[in-house]
Amino acid sequence: MLLHEELNDDKEFARRWDICKSNVCGVYDEQKDRCGGCGCYMEIKSNMKKHINVKAFGRVEITHCPLAYWGGDLGEEERKQELEIINYYRKVDGKDLLT
Repeated sequence: MLLHEELNDDKEFARRWDICKSNVCGVYDEQKDRCGGCGCYMEIKSNMKKHINVKAFGRVEITHCPLAYWGGDLGEEERKQELEIINYYRKVDGKDLLT
């Protein structure tokens, strides 16, 4: 994962980062600060609005949790938007969609 565009929103960064650190998904590696789901360094990714996904041949992506954990504490409309973003990339990558 490479930096493309910073988030510039301290509250959203803290919200995302706290979710990752809590390891609610069970795949966060605290020792390496990496997500087992996407392989990203989470303190960096949590502060990105867009990033370059090197695993997807350098595709610029709207930063999201590919396992949908960042959307869990949002309102219904925001959660729906988060899922649309996640499923867009999952569809492009030929993966099963999340519900």
